[in-house]
Amino acid sequence: MASATQCNVQLPEGTISAFLAGGKLQVCTAEQLYSYSASGTLLATTELPRATDSVSKLSESYMLLTSGNGLYTAAVK
Repeated sequence: MASATQCNVQLPEGTISAFLAGGKLQVCTAEQLYSYSASGTLLATTELPRATDSVSKLSESYMLLTSGNGLYTAAVK
């Protein structure tokens, strides 16, 4: 039986979405994607392809970005 791991992550200012994908915590602001390990360590920061109003997880590999009246897909890295 697997044991649960618990950690605290201070989310970046302006966080609009957070979800689990690829075994990592993915946190989005309007312009950045932050990837955290299961232990809460920041692994990477990636600029989103466009300024975003909201972000939703589509799958383990893709997310849906909403910007104004447009919908866009982007890979989760």
